[in-house]
Amino acid sequence: MAASSVLEALAHPAAGMIHPRHPDFRDTPVNPARPYGSFRPADEAAPPGVSVVTPWFNVGAVFHETAESLFRQTFQQWEWLIVNDGSTDPAALKELETYRRGGDRRIRVIDLAANAGPSAARNRGVAEARAPFVFHLDADDLIEPTAIEKCYWYLLTHPRCPWVNGWSVAFGADRYLWRKGFDEAGRFLSDNWVTGRAMVRVTAHREIGGYDEDIRGGYEDWAFWLKGAQCGLWGGTLPEFFDWYRQREDHWQRWENLSEPKRRESFRTAVRARFARLRPERFPGPLEDALEDGVDPACVANRLRGGGRSIIFVLSASTPLTPELEIFLGAVLSRLARDGHGAILIDPSRPSQGAMEALSVLTPQAYRLAHFLPEAHFASFFRYVLESREPGAIVWFGESSPGVLMPGDGKAPKCAQFLLGGGSSGGEATGEEPAVTLYLRTAGVDGAGRKALTIRRGIDAVHWQRDSGIRLRVRDSLGWPRHSPVLLLPAALAEALVPALDRLAQSGRACRFLYFGPDSARTAALPHLGERGHGCSAQLSPVESLDQMRDLLCAADLLLVPAWPSAEEPLALLAAAMGLTLLAPVHGAPAWLPEEAFQPLKAGESGCTMSDSLAASLAPLLDDPDRLRERGRAARALVERQLPVQPALDHFLARILPPN
Repeated sequence: MAASSVLEALAHPAAGMIHPRHPDFRDTPVNPARPYGSFRPADEAAPPGVSVVTPWFNVGAVFHETAESLFRQTFQQWEWLIVNDGSTDPAALKELETYRRGGDRRIRVIDLAANAGPSAARNRGVAEARAPFVFHLDADDLIEPTAIEKCYWYLLTHPRCPWVNGWSVAFGADRYLWRKGFDEAGRFLSDNWVTGRAMVRVTAHREIGGYDEDIRGGYEDWAFWLKGAQCGLWGGTLPEFFDWYRQREDHWQRWENLSEPKRRESFRTAVRARFARLRPERFPGPLEDALEDGVDPACVANRLRGGGRSIIFVLSASTPLTPELEIFLGAVLSRLARDGHGAILIDPSRPSQGAMEALSVLTPQAYRLAHFLPEAHFASFFRYVLESREPGAIVWFGESSPGVLMPGDGKAPKCAQFLLGGGSSGGEATGEEPAVTLYLRTAGVDGAGRKALTIRRGIDAVHWQRDSGIRLRVRDSLGWPRHSPVLLLPAALAEALVPALDRLAQSGRACRFLYFGPDSARTAALPHLGERGHGCSAQLSPVESLDQMRDLLCAADLLLVPAWPSAEEPLALLAAAMGLTLLAPVHGAPAWLPEEAFQPLKAGESGCTMSDSLAASLAPLLDDPDRLRERGRAARALVERQLPVQPALDHFLARILPPN
């Protein structure tokens, strides 16, 4: 893969098990703390849908991590062909015996008489593969749990596509996120832009002629891709992080063709000469013709053990997840992972919802369908998931189950189904106002006449607390001091509140205004941003998701709530849970927040404008930092005491979980 700066690699939004904006490179797919279930096939003798091929030469103990990442795959109907490329190290060979004689019928060790190089090992593996698709997995790298499953379904529904991969995470001696893929197309004539972890159609491998076995010093995968392009074949890259590419201290020295600049450039020159007929402007594009509508892909069943322990959560195909539902779903996913229940999250929306970025790190089974499937085959995939996992229940978010996922045979899923939404439902009332309640009702004919269960919304105060690492990163990105008071406020008020910032600056009080809103608010807010002197300034941070909003809450000290009740109330609740001081009018404040736990907006000195009121209310807090922090601590304590999440979760899970 070509070298690139981390800043370039982080330039595009994404999603995956690793958090794309705050990546933790220690949290690999084999981290025991990851919320993974145990995925095992119901029948190890079932014909494989995918053959995994791994060249193996004197590999050390890291190979066990590679194996573990394969055993954690949601797609378990595979065979694993470990090609022993003439290994000579006795200790390594002893480790290999644990897989050769381990009793898993899906694993085969193929021994080459002498070391022939990774290309020959891969070709031998493909020659012995029983499945129509081969996933190339190197012996020291890792893959995310859904990598094989999503690549498999992409190739099923794109029958002309020769291969597919995902984005990469580099970990170890060097760490970065790599969002380059086969969409770079003609740029492959200058360098290789992907790793070797990809799923390749066996027929395409044969048409291309396999890997060049005379290339043994690295870059053999680059030559393979270009051979495909020369045959008019080109694949695609899915916009999720699938593979973890291990970086060692001597990473580039381990490969002859990469070890030093002169040798590397010499090899590149030879590659360009070999594929001189290819031109960037006439480079083939990905063959993405989808399977015809009405034609079901011939997929394997991939039946997993432990049926009935999984719960499927399906987001609305048309309506974005509301903040209160997203907050509650995050708490549910965390609880299910802790209790050992499999949570499957499916998003059929187009484009995919921003909520998925944060929720995807809470379960290994998160599916943004539009990332790897044509919409015409959403229902086929959903039916496959039902048959594969045999879930105990399905929870649909919204007023009705989305028809786009209904199985084509018209048969309803066998498990219980529920609808979860916000607002008042006329169900088992608890006396709570609609703004702090959710309702759950049984879906389908069987639920006719049954009252909805009303759930008092709670807040997971463990999750919703300020993260000092995020706080520092956000402030550093803004160029603001780490300890200067920061007020968070809606971008729509930028013009109206500029006088308050100027007034604070004139009084010598330091405060930063951080406006939040959609990216479309930038143009209107731009004239009112910038430095005011004396430690006062204003900036805008576009926010398109609740997870991005959490970053700003981590960075801020205060939140302005212009009016009660309002659409901002969920935000005020989160701010209180995270220990921010709220500046808000006394009139209309929610019952859970008494006046002593927030800073009432005072009347202004000249016409009672919002700007005057804000400046007058901020002044005593800026003059007394202890008072500022005290209000925030009091608000958080109230949330923990009055709005605990556990009763809400117990109420909800008692209804949806099947009996043991």
